[in-house]
Amino acid sequence: MQKRMRHFCLLVTYCYRQLQTVEAAVKVVRAKERYSPLLRAAALRNLIKMAPLEVTRGHPYLQARRLVRQHYGI
Repeated sequence: MQKRMRHFCLLVTYCYRQLQTVEAAVKVVRAKERYSPLLRAAALRNLIKMAPLEVTRGHPYLQARRLVRQHYGI
């Protein structure tokens, strides 16, 4: 479990460095057949943090996640 968690944290860091725009993060999250589910989850986590306040409305993470997915059609 520790190894998987560490791997996910590395993927989140990788996505943070490589996906500088919201459009790039949305593209990765939507590409189901191209990227692994773990990488897409890491990209979604970064997308939630990059989303404007008008989208997340300052809600906690889980509710902000639902709002971001709904806004970007993911």
